[in-house]
Formats: sequence, C-alpha cells, structure tokens
Amino acid sequence: MKTTELMNAWIENSKAAFEPARELGELTKSTLTKMGEQQMAVAREYMEFSVRGMQAMSVARDPRTLASQQVEMMKELGEKMMANAEAYTKLATETQAAFAGWAEKTTEAAVAKAEQAVEKAA
Repeated sequence: MKTTELMNAWIENSKAAFEPARELGELTKSTLTKMGEQQMAVAREYMEFSVRGMQAMSVARDPRTLASQQVEMMKELGEKMMANAEAYTKLATETQAAFAGWAEKTTEAAVAKAEQAVEKAA
C-alpha cells in the first residue's frame, strides 16, 4: 500500500469516526437552543405577570377589586403554565426520538463496519 493510499484511508476513517460525534453535537446544540428559547419565554411571562400584579396593586381602590383581578391573573398564569408544560413535554418527546434515531443510526453503521472488517479478514 502506498503512502498516499494509507493517508487517504486514515483521513476517511477519521472522518467516519468523528461524524457521529459531530451529529451528536449538532443535535445537542439544537435541543439546548430550543430549551433556552422556551425558558426565556417562560421567564418573560413571569416578568409580565409580576408587572401586571404590581400595576393592579398600585391602582386598586378596594381589596375586592384587587382580589378579583389577582384571581383572574392567577387563572391566566395557570393556563400559561399548563401550555408551557405541554411544550416542554413535546420537546422532551422530540428530543428522545431524535437521540434514539441518532443512536440507532450510529449503532447500525458501527455494526456494518465491523461486519465488513470480519468479512475482509476472513
């Protein structure tokens, strides 16, 4: 085997070895980006809720009106929290499926490569 062929084989094997790691990195990056976006949206909702609560307290003329506004705001916050929980669950399910697909694909490729090596050695 010539030096050039050996180097080309080494380069190809290196690329094949690092490709699954690169794909895993991309998958992880994508997941973390989505999670960060969701968490920022939730934080923004809590900040808006806090500001609205402070505004309601500052303009309330009587405790009953304030209590009514607070009950309505808590109801709305509860609905948003449920929607956020559903979004997190969806993201977790999608992430699990994506990682499972990556693991399956990577395992199949490794098995195929091992079978080729066995056949070549035989």
